[in-house]
Amino acid sequence: MEIAMPAVVYHYCSLPTFLKIFKTRTLWLSDISKSNDSMELKWVYLQYRDLLNKNIDNLDNEAKKEIPLVNMILDVWMEKIHPTWCVCFSEKGDLLSQWRAYSDDGRGLSIGFDSSILGRIGEILGEIYIRFGKINYNIWDLIRPHFNPKPIEMYKSIVSPFSQFSTNFSIIDEKAPFYKNPSFQEECEWRLALSYRDISKISDPISKEVAEKLAIQKVKIGSIDFETIRDQSVSHFDLIFYDFKNAIKEIVIGPKSKETIESIKLFLISQGLLDDMDDNSIKVIKSTSSYQ
Repeated sequence: MEIAMPAVVYHYCSLPTFLKIFKTRTLWLSDISKSNDSMELKWVYLQYRDLLNKNIDNLDNEAKKEIPLVNMILDVWMEKIHPTWCVCFSEKGDLLSQWRAYSDDGRGLSIGFDSSILGRIGEILGEIYIRFGKINYNIWDLIRPHFNPKPIEMYKSIVSPFSQFSTNFSIIDEKAPFYKNPSFQEECEWRLALSYRDISKISDPISKEVAEKLAIQKVKIGSIDFETIRDQSVSHFDLIFYDFKNAIKEIVIGPKSKETIESIKLFLISQGLLDDMDDNSIKVIKSTSSYQ
């Protein structure tokens, strides 16, 4: 079943990051392995393995003999996951857990992006794979279409996504960035994820063909760079918008922020994103949270 895309998705950030995003028209796609979820990209593999081992008694003898090999294959696959860089959003623009975790404890802002623009960016583009999608917190949504209650068929449905080794993306590689531990469910997350299909190409400039396809969507991806975040180096790619005005729909000022609607609108005017204080093409509102 196709998931309905919300009209607007929100990126939470601190005030300094907010100013930088608007001045440079840029979002960072950051290394997701350095996020606050230690199971990023691995969650799907672990759930497949747990499901298989929990149902071992329902398998026939032939399938049972292969379980150790399958577990080894899953371990190998987890070690060869393609590196992935993401920029994360939420369906909710005024969510307390998001203010606390990603917006300087409520002192920052959330930026509402037109999700249809983000959705058009996502596709396979030569050496890189880009996709915009909703985070799923239920592994069964991935397994269920292929699941069969007969023991041997169940075994095949669980193992089949890992049955071929290749330098190309497997179905699980493509989906892994969009499955997370249910404990993160309240974040209502969507993300734009970038992965290199061939990791050896990561230091190469993006090809002219890919650059031209991105330009059609009025965006550009820069080369890899590094910043220090929480005492560790984190790689990122710049996602640069040529038409930032139409990409932004709303700004929510955090519950502990000292910024006013007027000060934010004046900043937007200075950046050429609003014509005057009466221009509401980008909506600016205050959080309704009483968090302090």
